[in-house]
Amino acid sequence: MKSLKNIIASIILTATALFVITGCNDDALTNNSATISYINALDKQVTFYAKESSESSSVYHNKNKVTTLSQGDYSDEIRHKWFSIQESVFAVEDTNSRDEQVSIKYRLKDDRDYWSVAWLNNDEYNLSLFKRVSSDRDGLYRVRIFANDKLDVYLGDDTTKLLTTETGQVSDFISLDNCTDLVIEGNAIDLCSGDFGHSYLLVVNANGLVAMAEEHK
Repeated sequence: MKSLKNIIASIILTATALFVITGCNDDALTNNSATISYINALDKQVTFYAKESSESSSVYHNKNKVTTLSQGDYSDEIRHKWFSIQESVFAVEDTNSRDEQVSIKYRLKDDRDYWSVAWLNNDEYNLSLFKRVSSDRDGLYRVRIFANDKLDVYLGDDTTKLLTTETGQVSDFISLDNCTDLVIEGNAIDLCSGDFGHSYLLVVNANGLVAMAEEHK
């Protein structure tokens, strides 16, 4: 028969192992969920899809359809659920022809908020997924910029370049105290439909603003 001392030691080791498995990860070995807002920065109406990577069906199966968006539109927050620790599969395709499509795998974190942006790079479909965050400051517009190319960014009449965007990457936040001060690749970006004290994601290309969506509320 095990001594009481050995039994207690065994219980402690079991509890420690369980903590290592479930306590040090953002997702638990159970049901998880995150919210995603989808943005269509492509040149056509497209349909977005999502599924758990463990599911055997094609990501483009109707049961995995999330939302359909016209060019420049974005969705409300949509909850995506998955079980245990695994990647999810996300995809987008031309709604009408269904002959242009792209998919990616991404490991979401439980109880987080994300953007999923479909965009064009040299006429090829791309899909990016990144965290949705807010950076509200009283009396200021706070914006992050997501661009499909390297684009120069200026503020107002200042001839000194503020930054150059990275292709398919989101910038750090920029503060503006005037809704018409932002200029990207020679295009004036009008933020006046937004509100002071709020933060926004701007999706842009060489022709200007494609979509302006408020960050996490």
